[in-house]
Amino acid sequence: MLPWLRYIPSRFAKWKRDAQYWFIQDSLMFQRLLGTVVDDLANGVDRPSFGATIIKTQSKHGLSELEQAWLVGDMLAAGGETTSISLQWWILAMLAFPNVQARAHAELDEVVGRGRPPSFADIPFLPYIRAMVKETLRWSPIVPFGVPHASTVDDWYEGMFIPKGTICLQNVRVLNFDTKVYGENVSEFDPSRYLDEKGQVKTLMGGREEGHVSFGFGRRMCPGKHVAEGTLGIDFATLLWGMRFERPEGSQGELDVRTLVQSGPGARPVPFECKMVPRFTEAEALLNVGLNMYE
Repeated sequence: MLPWLRYIPSRFAKWKRDAQYWFIQDSLMFQRLLGTVVDDLANGVDRPSFGATIIKTQSKHGLSELEQAWLVGDMLAAGGETTSISLQWWILAMLAFPNVQARAHAELDEVVGRGRPPSFADIPFLPYIRAMVKETLRWSPIVPFGVPHASTVDDWYEGMFIPKGTICLQNVRVLNFDTKVYGENVSEFDPSRYLDEKGQVKTLMGGREEGHVSFGFGRRMCPGKHVAEGTLGIDFATLLWGMRFERPEGSQGELDVRTLVQSGPGARPVPFECKMVPRFTEAEALLNVGLNMYE
């Protein structure tokens, strides 16, 4: 946004020295992580992953080792922090809107039962959980003002002139709270707004299957949106299958569901306390078995 800052010598700009230092540190970390995949492939261990695909197609794409490491590292960093923030907002919603949690528990008991944890194969048959993913991303957009875009041509919008090259920020929070699209209860966490009269997921916005604008717009729309929806879907299903989220004993006052705490480019909720209780006796044991199998 301020291109002239690049001409300030590093010795006069601590922020530039810090950036250069962390570029080196992050590069070493990403290269070390991707190096484990290189070693696995060399030893005949070929597990499917984005890193393995990048390594195998190096000749096709012509990326250097550093570029490969940063491409995979960016995917890791982008998916990790955004998922973490979404989970924090979702747990807050489970505490603030216990009726939503109860309905999700009922769906999981009916579709999955209590004999095993949910799997990805169950997700298409869990419309309320899928609607919960959409509602989480609508109700608490991770980046409230989106990713900066630049206008490609001169334009007019409602009497205002926007010159070519103007940097534009999208007020994602306001767009996701449009009462004409989402109803009058936009401030509430209500996954049922994404369900039709038969209880199946419906499209709320023409041309936007996700039903919100949190993934951005145009060519720069988040390329990981399907990964995000899939990850949150199985996370929500598994956590709700095994646990009930409650406020700790002695908690007083209302939960703050609107204040944003800036965390890098993202926005987290105000810190809060949560008590997680197993829903049934076998839940903890079954989840531990699943983790041991994964390892």
